[in-house]
Amino acid sequence: GIADGFSGLANVQHLNLNLHHCDSRDSPFGTFSEFGAKLGTMRRTLRVLNLGCSGCEWATFIGLGRGLARLRRLHLLTLAFAQCTNLKDVGLCSLAEGLGKLSKLSGICLDLEDCGLLGGDRGLECLGASLGRLRRLTQLDLNLCGCKAIRDGDLYGFGWNLGSATSLREMRLFLQGTGLGNLALKGLGFGLGKLGQLV
Repeated sequence: GIADGFSGLANVQHLNLNLHHCDSRDSPFGTFSEFGAKLGTMRRTLRVLNLGCSGCEWATFIGLGRGLARLRRLHLLTLAFAQCTNLKDVGLCSLAEGLGKLSKLSGICLDLEDCGLLGGDRGLECLGASLGRLRRLTQLDLNLCGCKAIRDGDLYGFGWNLGSATSLREMRLFLQGTGLGNLALKGLGFGLGKLGQLV
């Protein structure tokens, strides 16, 4: 798979890999645990990563989270995983854990449109907490459109935790088709209220 060639890319600074409509059961990455491990071979040089794939399952994000955690010099990250309909709580929490270790990250775009995020899960709360730990993060784009099972409380926890991301200057949240209600607005309002530096 593609992951097998990563050992020859140890000096790459910018990686663009778009595999939309791939099937995680027959993926050019090999298994995603392998992919995540191979991604770490670029930990000394990789500054910009743009990665896209659809049809992935929750195990994808466990491997990816482990690999991302090793990319400590990464500055800009785009993850486009729209229509990964079986993401689940454990997948998003694992991805969030990896993101929380990217101390040099200044910009992230995360596209999870029409993903199978389930209401009542901790995934969004974990994501908000991890992003809140990134002291150099200045720009955030998050697309959750069409994630119909997300509940008010999930967005509340995300918004509350995001309030710790005090370096944020630009933020775009796309929440159409989610369970956005009064409780979510309260949490988001609290978090955004602490981000007085937003422009």
